[in-house]
Amino acid sequence: MKISRSGKLWVMAALLVLCMAPFALAQTDDLTFTGGYQGADYGLATGPYTIQVNGGQTYNMICDDFSDEIYQGSTWVATPNTYSSLTSLLFGKQSGAANEYANAITLAYALMFNTQGAAGSYTNNMIQFAIWAIFNPSAVQGTVSQADWKVICGWMSWAQSNQLSASALASWIIWTPQSCVAGGCGGQEFFQYVPEGGAALAYLLLAGVACFGAVFRTRARRVVA
Repeated sequence: MKISRSGKLWVMAALLVLCMAPFALAQTDDLTFTGGYQGADYGLATGPYTIQVNGGQTYNMICDDFSDEIYQGSTWVATPNTYSSLTSLLFGKQSGAANEYANAITLAYALMFNTQGAAGSYTNNMIQFAIWAIFNPSAVQGTVSQADWKVICGWMSWAQSNQLSASALASWIIWTPQSCVAGGCGGQEFFQYVPEGGAALAYLLLAGVACFGAVFRTRARRVVA
């Protein structure tokens, strides 16, 4: 049986709708912690860490979750969000969450790009603890020395005074563990920097490449039975 030109157009239209679905519906992906941490104060590994997405490429990411533990090889399901998807984030329902996430991402930028000290140094480790302390201050304070807590508070104040711009905040994917609350996730929330164009556009375009390729292959193929 031959598929008529009008029939092909309907097939293409259906495939295009499917390809556009990620733009309207939240995707989920498998994240795996593969290591790559930079330091270890108080026996806790500090970022950046290397995280593998769907068993493929690995990326440097920064963790904001002090309540959940993961180990090398840990795998969990996460949803890629952006700063604007506040209520979908792990701590998005906390009071002042918009400001907290802006501060955490500002510190993540300093840690990721080593703008404040040598990788793996005491300074960078304290920046990581400050990211954790933004969302869980009591637990972090109970873990570190009084002297280090003062340093951590200093970094949180620094982030408040040096927040990234709205466009810079949009250049981050926030990988949120699916269907859980902090302390019971089996995974952690991570920040991934995606330059040039913003996290949402970059990720969703990558996610749709294979699908759009299928559309054009379908268009080029002559189906005959």
